[in-house]
Amino acid sequence: MSIQSSTLSQTVQELAIDSNLDCETVETLIPKKAADQMLLEAIGKLINLNEIVDRLQALDCQQCSLFTPNQVKFAFLKWIENHLESIELQPEWYLSKDFKHFDRHLPFDELQDAIEREFDVEAVYQEIGDAHEAGLFDNSSLEDQFTGTAQQAAADALTW
Repeated sequence: MSIQSSTLSQTVQELAIDSNLDCETVETLIPKKAADQMLLEAIGKLINLNEIVDRLQALDCQQCSLFTPNQVKFAFLKWIENHLESIELQPEWYLSKDFKHFDRHLPFDELQDAIEREFDVEAVYQEIGDAHEAGLFDNSSLEDQFTGTAQQAAADALTW
């Protein structure tokens, strides 16, 4: 799909005017919050509404060829609005279905770097090595009291 010059919100406004919708309906189609506006602008860059309508009518998808382009545009916008509401209600379901595109944009490398900066791995290894040398990880008293074989210890562990 190609990038169109007008945003989706402008398209919604134009569509509402072309469809002779009342002011109340137009107000419900245009987002109020800045985040909603950003989402609409992003969708507007990804979706060329005219191309979608042309394709739906050319392929006669859902009998779109019987309707005017404005009617198909309106139906498509309502369809996508419904999907966006579903995503808003259950984003985890949608993400679990197609997580690759989401995970790809999470900064896992930066998180790993932050963890490594917080916990100096070399220092931790040094502390463990020093503890071994000091005998802090030597046999426990339970090991000292056990007089059986390794096989008996494994059998006891399974039945414990």
